[in-house]
Amino acid sequence: MSETSEVEVRVLRVAADFSLRGVLGALGAKFADAREGSGEVVEIELDLAPGLELAERADLDPGRADVWLFLSPEPLQQLAQKGRLLPDTARTLAQDNLAVVSAWPAVRRGTPPPWQELAAARWKRIAVANFRTSPSGAAAVRVLKSAGLWDSLDYRVELIPNSDEVLLDVMRAQVDAAFVFRSESRRLIQRNSFTIWELAGEGSVFVVCGAVSQKAKQLGLARDFLVFVSKETGIWREWGYEPAGVKR
Repeated sequence: MSETSEVEVRVLRVAADFSLRGVLGALGAKFADAREGSGEVVEIELDLAPGLELAERADLDPGRADVWLFLSPEPLQQLAQKGRLLPDTARTLAQDNLAVVSAWPAVRRGTPPPWQELAAARWKRIAVANFRTSPSGAAAVRVLKSAGLWDSLDYRVELIPNSDEVLLDVMRAQVDAAFVFRSESRRLIQRNSFTIWELAGEGSVFVVCGAVSQKAKQLGLARDFLVFVSKETGIWREWGYEPAGVKR
């Protein structure tokens, strides 16, 4: 009777903003396939949370994950200064932008921002993810205030628990407009039936960056993962991000 040896599965824990789940699923699968080609079995375990909770989690329990991914470099820098993350592993991976989407066709699509459209009386309901937990929601409030529209629109703005529900409301034409990430706007299947404005400028740009936890259980694997995903520009573009692939 022949003996069989069990294959060791290496689990890499990646903590990230909930909005990154799609692209991280694709990147994780490709990374696992690449390692399998080298004779390793790797499983990517995603720990997803509303973006504004991530920094607090990493501060309280940095060993909860091997890799931490944020939508802004500020929390990464602060955590590295506190010794929660390894500064030499920090990488900028991609960029995302805030977008305004609508179920109603408009004369033109793209920029400039649709401030006149939003201010029009026909836009009665505007959906925003909860700004207390969602980076896109917080950014939406900031840009509306910066555009001088918040005071006139706040009674029309509906706070939705998360961006998934925001997109569903847009698809069902239950709201006139909504603020989401540009990458999330790609989930609007019948693209010709929707209007998408991509916003630019301070407050509407998100930089996806990551670093290895100071208490990483899979230190070498975590370093390799960040290098790998920084080079997978095709997958980032496929999911609606602008890849960076450069070290900070």
